[in-house]
Amino acid sequence: MPSFDGKNMPVAQFIHDCKVTKRFLRPADHEFFIALLKARVKDGASCYLQHRIFTSDDEIYDELKRAYAPSRGLLPDLLGNLSRARQGTDEKVVDYGLRISRQLCAAFDNIRENLEPKLVPVDLESAAISDLASFTKGLRKEVEEIVD
Repeated sequence: MPSFDGKNMPVAQFIHDCKVTKRFLRPADHEFFIALLKARVKDGASCYLQHRIFTSDDEIYDELKRAYAPSRGLLPDLLGNLSRARQGTDEKVVDYGLRISRQLCAAFDNIRENLEPKLVPVDLESAAISDLASFTKGLRKEVEEIVD
């Protein structure tokens, strides 16, 4: 089973390879597949899976697709994820910022792909302002006090 860092291959290829791998497992080993799958998601891509409990591999695939293959109809979801993002208890500020940055990039890509060209600059600016507010609001309290 390959590893996935968000850059080394398209997310669709990673998901396909994981599904092929799962077919070779004995049914008794399927309960360990989620842990194996999470372990194969590395570096920056792992921030999308941290601090979450997944009950199926499909939930992991959906999360990775949201982050790395946003579809045309997902802009409200992407912006909603930004507004709800919170720094994890063990998450470093840098990692939290990187996670927010990736979500913002996905929202920017979606805006550029789906909106009329003359609306794009306004929507990009609005998303960036919203992102900064969400970032500071999502910091752990002890860090937020230092930032304010």
